[in-house]
Amino acid sequence: SVGAYEHTVREAFQRCLDLYLCPRAMKRRLNIDPESLVPKLPRAQDLRPFPTAKCIEYVTPYETDMPPIIRCVSASPDGQYMASGASDGYIRIWEVQTSRLLYSWNLSAIVAPFLLTAPDGDKDDTDDNKENKEKEASPTSVLPVTCLEWNPNKSHHCLLAVVGRCIVIVATGTGNAEGSMITDAFLLSAKRGGNVTTERAMKAIQWKALPPAPKQQLVLSSHDRNC
Repeated sequence: SVGAYEHTVREAFQRCLDLYLCPRAMKRRLNIDPESLVPKLPRAQDLRPFPTAKCIEYVTPYETDMPPIIRCVSASPDGQYMASGASDGYIRIWEVQTSRLLYSWNLSAIVAPFLLTAPDGDKDDTDDNKENKEKEASPTSVLPVTCLEWNPNKSHHCLLAVVGRCIVIVATGTGNAEGSMITDAFLLSAKRGGNVTTERAMKAIQWKALPPAPKQQLVLSSHDRNC
């Protein structure tokens, strides 16, 4: 006969503990105060200089009951000026540091006479497109400035604005006398028709000089498709 193993019951019990994942080793816990883990914040006086006044507010003038909605903004390459385009058809140039309004143009009123006389280059327009063009050309309709971009070249002080189906190039006059001469020479090629050389491009886009605005110069481009 074979004698019984004397530790059979104990090892079977320990095996059951292993199967039930019952740890038999002692674990030591670290008693750490949670407040000691939080870093000490410096005093407000040690963080100076920091802004202590309210931010600059740019107040848009308006004559209607509701203020216009700002649709787009663009900053000059040197960061000194900012241009904004609104739903009332105006573009405005601000001085960034002082929030002073320097210039403003009503592009909607300037572009409207051109849209009345602009030829339709696309003969396959649908009725909806023709109706939209008639609404844009209406003298009572207000065309918002939907896109605005400052020329990234610091020597050319001009803006590109999209109003309806027209693109208007505005000489901002924010530079010195030399910068104004360079900008005028740059826009002179647009007055002569730009670099449009192909017949297809000449049908799609037309350059036209607008009446000179006070202290500024405007050059407009109109094409048949929506911008």
